[in-house]
Formats: sequence, structure tokens, C-alpha cells
Amino acid sequence: MGGNIPPYMPAFDRMICEYLTRKYSSGIQRINTAEGGMDTRWGVDHFDERVLAYDPDCLFIAFGMNDPMTPFGEYRTMVKEMIERMHAHDDRTEIMLISPMLPNDEADENWYANQIYFYRELLGLEKDYGYVATADVTSMHRQLLSAGKRYRDMTANNINHPNDFLIRLYAQVILTTLLGEDFDL
Repeated sequence: MGGNIPPYMPAFDRMICEYLTRKYSSGIQRINTAEGGMDTRWGVDHFDERVLAYDPDCLFIAFGMNDPMTPFGEYRTMVKEMIERMHAHDDRTEIMLISPMLPNDEADENWYANQIYFYRELLGLEKDYGYVATADVTSMHRQLLSAGKRYRDMTANNINHPNDFLIRLYAQVILTTLLGEDFDL
């Protein structure tokens, strides 16, 4: 995954691994089994072959954009199931939850619905589990929109796909969550 037009921005998971490899002078094996357009239910249903089969040391769970009509409690329950299945499989695995960017509020109501609230569910799960952290992309994206950044300047399709600008935002929020004050550009 990554951009097919200039500046050919790689996907945020690749950017994160490249940064960590440079910073710590060590190799990181990156395995991305995500499939675009899938929702949280798909993540639960495919968790064994897409996650557990790889025995990750660190797991990033980033669902929500394709769950606009999923009720908050159901979303939380499905993410919780993935956390608990991972921990039952290997309790040493660190887990980061990544809240979604916001879809365009001018898009039809089938796109813009519950995503704005999912970060609260993820933060609640972070409080419930000591080995879980949450990268709150939603709040950062919301701040940019509130400050006047135009939605179309941050997305590839003006509905729900991040462009190079938001890909960098994802990477920066995730790295700041991982490294705190130790993250520097």
C-alpha cells in the first residue's frame, strides 16, 4: 500500500517501521495483513489467520472508518474480543489501538456517523487493559478541521481515504504514542 501519485507517500505502517529501524539501528519485521474496506466484524472473523498465525510482538488494531453504523458498544465489544484473543494467545504482545480519522461530514450519512465517537471506546479499553495504548488520530484530525484545514486537502477521495498529509499525521500520532518525548522528527 501507499501512494500512486507524487509524493508517493508509503503507508503509515511502513513509515513507522522505517523510523524505528533508523532510530534504534535494528531490523523490524513488518507484517500488514489488513485489507482495505473491511470493518471491525471482518477483523474479528479473520483474526486467527490474519494475526494470531504470525505471533506478533506488537499488534496495531485500526478499525472504525468502515463501521459508520456500528453501535458504540458493539464496536467496543469487537475490539475487546481481538485484545483478549491476542492476550490469551501470547500475553507478552503489546497492543496499540488506533482511532480512525473522520470521514467527510458532507458525505452522505452512510459514511459519516459513529466514527467520531469510537476513540472514546478505545480510550476506555486502554484504561481496562494495562498492556494497551491508544493512538488518538480522531482528536488530532478533528483539531485540524476545527482550525480551518479543508477536508479535501487531507484526503485522497474527499470522503474517507487519507492522502499524504493524513498518512503523516497517522504516523506521527502513532510514534508519539509509542515513544512519547523520545519521538523527534
